[in-house]
Amino acid sequence: MFTRRQVLTFVGLAVAAVGVSACSGDGGSRGATLLRGTTSLLQLPFDETSGVAQAARGSADLGWNLLLQGTEPNRAIAPSSLAVTLGMLAEGATDETLASLDAVFGLTGDERSAALGALRQSLRPYELLPESVDVNDPPEAPLVHQASQAVVVEGKEVEQQFLERIGAYFDVGTQQVALGEMKAVLDDWVVKNTAGLIEKSAIEVRPDLVLVLQDAILFAAAWATAFPYDDTPLEFEGPGGTQQVKAISGEFSVPFAVGEGWKAVRLPYDEALAMDVIVPDAGPEALSAQQLDEVRVALDDATAVTVAVTMPPSDLTGGLNLLPLLGAEGVTFENSVDGIFPGAIVDQFAQQVRLMVSAKGTVGAAVTEVAGVESAPQSPENELVADRPFVMRVLDTRTGWPLFLAIVSDAADAAPEG
Repeated sequence: MFTRRQVLTFVGLAVAAVGVSACSGDGGSRGATLLRGTTSLLQLPFDETSGVAQAARGSADLGWNLLLQGTEPNRAIAPSSLAVTLGMLAEGATDETLASLDAVFGLTGDERSAALGALRQSLRPYELLPESVDVNDPPEAPLVHQASQAVVVEGKEVEQQFLERIGAYFDVGTQQVALGEMKAVLDDWVVKNTAGLIEKSAIEVRPDLVLVLQDAILFAAAWATAFPYDDTPLEFEGPGGTQQVKAISGEFSVPFAVGEGWKAVRLPYDEALAMDVIVPDAGPEALSAQQLDEVRVALDDATAVTVAVTMPPSDLTGGLNLLPLLGAEGVTFENSVDGIFPGAIVDQFAQQVRLMVSAKGTVGAAVTEVAGVESAPQSPENELVADRPFVMRVLDTRTGWPLFLAIVSDAADAAPEG
């Protein structure tokens, strides 16, 4: 579909890069220029698109394996947002990086892109972006807001084919921003597209920055049937011993399943969206990704029965540095994303998550972000660093006649004012 290799240079509003629609979470604030072009979002019905089940399973397995790498007692991840971000990166990946991403999803090329795009589009009927959400007063009709954008530093070069493909498959809008405005633009976008649940971008803006990819998801929904009680005493066996906590509780007619070493219940928000609550006998770390999928299948097949459910409410906040976690899962970004821009390096890869559960419902938000920087020039074999007292001499090299000589032993005192 996209075979041209073109480089797009952002130097004023001379050319449009990619189509922008509501899901891009477009802002164009603080001096940012919102670019529009001819690329249209491909229509990808999830029930007619090849590879959707594989892409969903790959997303779930990777998300669980990354979560298991954590050491905090409470932690959360947003696999869907991570998968879309990896899908965007795959459009510019080559060599080892592309192979590792293909392995995650078990899909390649257009099939991988279409499958991930179809999963994203399957949630479009729930699209809504409120200014705020409240876990104690969640909306009766579930909302799922998804947004993605590419932010390019003004004057930098990015491959047009990359921008066109992420626009076509993932509805990504593109802005060009002066480096000095970048942090504010990234922060504003995060706050807007998470209804304030996440307060700022995780990206550190540095001089070598060229491109930032951002993906956000916002979820809010009331339970189909609310928990009638929110103050049930519960003895919770945590890693530090028994804890006395207040729990939410009630009886529900819902899918329930018991397997080897676990029991689980599915609590619906509507006919499609639900929360699976899984209680392993030996703790979550004992569950493999394969077992977690077996729980899903068991609940898919389970019939509704009356179940008494008691669980603690929660408010989880977390941030993940994804580069080392993904590396441990075999996903590498070593010098293999030249399809984004020549010499591109993935320098930062982070996800922030907020997830709240109450007797009334659930509210959650996540932002996944990637920073692409220019590769540093190869370090020369020889190096001189004036990190101790040094001498300066201004001379005529033809005769050796010195015009000025100086010694610097106190660099702070010698520094120019201002």
